Amino acid sequence: MNNDFRYKFIQPEKLIANFVESLGMFHNQTDKAKEVVVMPDGRVDLFFWQTDFEPFQVIL
Repeated sequence: MNNDFRYKFIQPEKLIANFVESLGMFHNQTDKAKEVVVMPDGRVDLFFWQTDFEPFQVIL
């Protein structure tokens, strides 16, 4: 199993728990780009994205 891609999900603080199910953190620990498949679950996903080569982005 390849352990170069890490992910972690945490529960939100109570202040935003009515609006946010979980916070997910994803990290590619290599210098190579990796494709990741996100399966739809009927919820809205908001991604905060940053790389060494691109400016900070918010993706809906």
